[in-house]
Amino acid sequence: MLLSSLLKPYILLLSLYIPADIILRRACVGQKQWQRGDDGRDVVQGGYACPLRSKHPMSLGQPRLLENMLTEAKLPVAEVITDEYPLHLGSSKRMAFKALSLPIQSELQVLKDTNHYHSDKAAEAFNDILEEGYMVVKQHEDGSMEVPNNVYKYVVARREFEDGDSKYQPHKSGGRHHIKVSDIPK
Repeated sequence: MLLSSLLKPYILLLSLYIPADIILRRACVGQKQWQRGDDGRDVVQGGYACPLRSKHPMSLGQPRLLENMLTEAKLPVAEVITDEYPLHLGSSKRMAFKALSLPIQSELQVLKDTNHYHSDKAAEAFNDILEEGYMVVKQHEDGSMEVPNNVYKYVVARREFEDGDSKYQPHKSGGRHHIKVSDIPK
């Protein structure tokens, strides 16, 4: 069982965690005063509470969390590989903004739906991220952008062999049992 397909969204989320939070805060707050509420949410002057992040990338940050979950599910871990890669965003600022805000699209939609989305401040936050780097986004001389040093984990787990796993099971009648396509549930 390969879990790379499950990890891909979290790899991207971890890469974009800091810039996405900066963009979300400025998109929600705009130029108004804000404070941190008791529930950890940003509350804008006037009482509007910014949306909470629905996908928190650090939720998988605990060491060996995934491996322990697999082991508890009786799926012994066969192999774990970690490596680094750069995430190339291209040279289009529009596309790079879309990539950086991918983890917070649902939250930005909530802001738009409630008429609290400050697109100019979100764009300004993106430019600050590019200019100051925030240790995340690197802009090259040719205008191309990348998020370097992303770490991924590739986990391979196996289901334990059971007696019923053999390729051929003789039918109770002693002969071969044939399955018709029409017998397969739809």
